Amino acid sequence: MILWVTSQGTVTLPAAPYGWSISKQQAGTSCSSSIFYKVASGGDTAPTVAAVTSSVLSCQLAEFSGGAVISPLDQTAGTAGTTSTQTATVATTDVAV
Repeated sequence: MILWVTSQGTVTLPAAPYGWSISKQQAGTSCSSSIFYKVASGGDTAPTVAAVTSSVLSCQLAEFSGGAVISPLDQTAGTAGTTSTQTATVATTDVAV
């Protein structure tokens, strides 16, 4: 499962919900973005993201099937800045599933 959390109004990064791992967190100048992941075990409850002071959170949850269960995270990248174009790149090749 993948949980995307964006925060507007502060650069404070939210903590990972209980049982979830951090894939990538990126803080900008007045916002932040976090991606958390968890291998579904069946009967999972919805994640709870703790409030961040002076921030509006937006959370999206997705579930995918057919991925690796032992080491589901391949790689991450991120970028932040004030220019109009931002590109996040990774240096390694994708792992085949």
